[in-house]
Amino acid sequence: MTRNVMRLFAITTAFLVAAALLFAPWTGAAPGAAGGGAPSGTLMVGLAADPESMDPYFVYHPSGFAVMEALFDSLVMAGWDGTLVPHLAESWAVLDATTIEFKLREGVTFHNGEPFDAAAVQFSIERVLDERLQSGLKARFESIAAVEIVDPLRVRIHLSRVDASIIWRLTELAMVPPNYIRQAGDAGFARRPVGTGPFRFVEWVRDDYVLLEANPDYFAAGVKGGPGVERVVFRTLPEDSTRVAELRAGGVDLIERVPVDAAPALEGSGVRVVPADSGRFFIGWFVTDRGGPLADVRVRQALNYAMDVGTITEFLFRGYALPIAGPFTARTLGYDPGVAPYPYDPARARALLAEAGYPEGFELVLDTTANRATEAQVIAGYLADIGVRVRIRALESSLFNTNWTTGDTGDIIAASWGAAGDPQAYLDMLVRSDGFLSRYANARADELIARSAVTLDPDDRAAVLQELQQVLRDDPAGLYLWSAADLYGVGPRVNNWRPHPTERLIVAGVFVE
Repeated sequence: MTRNVMRLFAITTAFLVAAALLFAPWTGAAPGAAGGGAPSGTLMVGLAADPESMDPYFVYHPSGFAVMEALFDSLVMAGWDGTLVPHLAESWAVLDATTIEFKLREGVTFHNGEPFDAAAVQFSIERVLDERLQSGLKARFESIAAVEIVDPLRVRIHLSRVDASIIWRLTELAMVPPNYIRQAGDAGFARRPVGTGPFRFVEWVRDDYVLLEANPDYFAAGVKGGPGVERVVFRTLPEDSTRVAELRAGGVDLIERVPVDAAPALEGSGVRVVPADSGRFFIGWFVTDRGGPLADVRVRQALNYAMDVGTITEFLFRGYALPIAGPFTARTLGYDPGVAPYPYDPARARALLAEAGYPEGFELVLDTTANRATEAQVIAGYLADIGVRVRIRALESSLFNTNWTTGDTGDIIAASWGAAGDPQAYLDMLVRSDGFLSRYANARADELIARSAVTLDPDDRAAVLQELQQVLRDDPAGLYLWSAADLYGVGPRVNNWRPHPTERLIVAGVFVE
């Protein structure tokens, strides 16, 4: 432990020295804008990436979600406490195992004056499912067989099979205007998007900025809150150092993805660093289907006992992360806090390896993305202490993702994943034995994941997921590491902003001074 703590200390110190030089104070005037109860002034937001599109059905990255949340709304959404709440829908009822009825809010209009009604819901769902559109979101809604208009403010969704996750998935589906899209076409809609959201589209200069203006007709019952500023400018600032520098100079008022190492310098300059528990976890997924050491549950347990995750999170993340016991966090539906993370016990780890026939350890390859190289080095250091020799492959993200999908991977695949809300999609993909990215198999886990997908009663489903957590803790699917908070930087002009429990930066309800 001492050697690893020293290693962590050396890495952290190097980071802090670099951060002190990189984020040294500079001069710059903040743009002036008056704050107040009515929309006033301009909010400048620094995003880590440009949106992929202005069509919400082609946006898959958290930076793009920030713009989409300003322009569009969904039937339901995760509320500020992380629970599922009505939004454009006033309420919903499960009529039977495959039929859900939504009652819509009256008087909501799109930015072009077109009414939001049951026809818009039907059109939006049918559009995302249209093969010709080729939206990456299509697979999320393929359990929907038909959408029935009961009356202008009531719509029924008929499912082809029981799908306990479908209402949560509808938080991801923006409602779009049918008449406008029919007239403008998909390309025209992507150039000049129209939604029901708290802000209206003005201009998009690719890789530079998106300019929006307040929607004065936004519906009062919106969960997000109404527009508090006249304009929002989303600036694309991919480099961490540039985003931080712009925040300190007043070039932007709010940024996402603050590097942990930049937090002390920012806080010392009068900027607030705000953590948000979005439930994103970091796990080294085990490849168990090749045979070898990782096919043995004792080896997988040993590797987990070898990790001093508490010390790692304190040194590398300054406390902005917590150890996890599996692919669940406090923001995950059905999370059971009673399932404890593995304690740091290298003696137990060595004993398990010896019991499994590896008293001298063994070699393995760990794949991760290039931006996770430091974490990979720390992981390798702890595993070396129990005799497991790790070769790290820190890959460019696109190659890492391609290798994972094709199976051309190392023995451990270390990656971050969002776990807020309903876990069904990622459990199906990452843990179920026939999952697209899974290299793990446990018959009981498969049974529980399948049962979760069709269990409609929330309490019964939570019980299923809690049993699954224990199964995956006892028979690890991966090296369970940590859940890290997203960090935001909030400048002194900003009032009334708070992080949302999902990975979505919401600018409604925010004022600037």
